[in-house]
Amino acid sequence: MLKKLISLLFQSKHVAAPVSDSDSVSSRSPVGERNGGVSLSRRTPPPLNGNHRRISNGHNRHSDAARFTNPKLNAPHEQGDFRNANHLLRDGHLRVGLVGCNLDGFAIQACTRSDDTGLAKEIADLPTQIKMVRRRDLAGGLRVALQMLARSTQGRTGIVILTSGESTSNPILARELVETAAKWRTGVHVIQIGHANGGRQALADLATRPSLGYGQFRNVETEDELLEALRGALDGLAPARGMTGINSAVVLVDLSERMAESFQGTTRIEMVVEALQEHLRQPLVRPSEKRLAWAA
Repeated sequence: MLKKLISLLFQSKHVAAPVSDSDSVSSRSPVGERNGGVSLSRRTPPPLNGNHRRISNGHNRHSDAARFTNPKLNAPHEQGDFRNANHLLRDGHLRVGLVGCNLDGFAIQACTRSDDTGLAKEIADLPTQIKMVRRRDLAGGLRVALQMLARSTQGRTGIVILTSGESTSNPILARELVETAAKWRTGVHVIQIGHANGGRQALADLATRPSLGYGQFRNVETEDELLEALRGALDGLAPARGMTGINSAVVLVDLSERMAESFQGTTRIEMVVEALQEHLRQPLVRPSEKRLAWAA
């Protein structure tokens, strides 16, 4: 009898007490309550697959899946083109447009390849566009140039103004349009051919160098100086290794009668034609710093 009692007592000590549904680990653990009802001691490690990685130091990092779903981690970016400049030029990575101004501003040639035959023809025909006006509308020409560049593909942009320096209509509007160009990061270069009374400062104010660091005003007297100033203005837009997009330049030409008057044994407009033709024949030729210093 005594042996039976001892045996029953021994068995009762090893029988687990029943656990009710309400008596869970999470309900007993304050840590579990703070972590969504799951005890940290019961949490299983994430699987070691492509979406989750465990690293020995215990710090978390973005998973491979998050790298493709998080827009900040997978933001698109432009890849630079690392071919040489000649290949880029041959493939049309430099576009040039032509705008005129006399009574108002008007488009002559939309931005096209620098070696386009249509552009070459329009440049040769510039003298036929000359008109007699009291004041030419540089502001109107700037507006057309900006509209032309707004349709260009991604890349650097610039405007080169070629003028005699005579007075212009709407100077305030012209300045406002230059400020718009600066916001677009579009450099505006101004090349004055010859000297004009009282027009130098007004033209110098149209250059974007003070606001952007590029876009200069230059005064030239000869064909060589004009060519070097033009090369200097367009040098920053020439195709180069590592560039992105397609660079575009618009040349804004003063087509008032002053440009057709005799100057230095020729005319200003003929100087413009020769300089544009020569530069577009060899757009990768760098300007001579010494000659640019003379033209400044």
